[in-house]
Amino acid sequence: MRITVTPQGRAADCTVVASSHRADFDAAACRAALSRGRFDPALDAAGRPVAARELFVVGFSLPDG
Repeated sequence: MRITVTPQGRAADCTVVASSHRADFDAAACRAALSRGRFDPALDAAGRPVAARELFVVGFSLPDG
């Protein structure tokens, strides 16, 4: 996923860049990042938080059974 992280550490948008081949999993990962994700924001040269687009890998595991 490519996520834009705000200076406050929240996800502003989410784009799937490499699909899990399950549209429902891809959508769930973006929904979770947007609603509950908390990230360390990027810092500028002066050490101040800034918005940045970052890549994240999400793994899924299904329970046995």
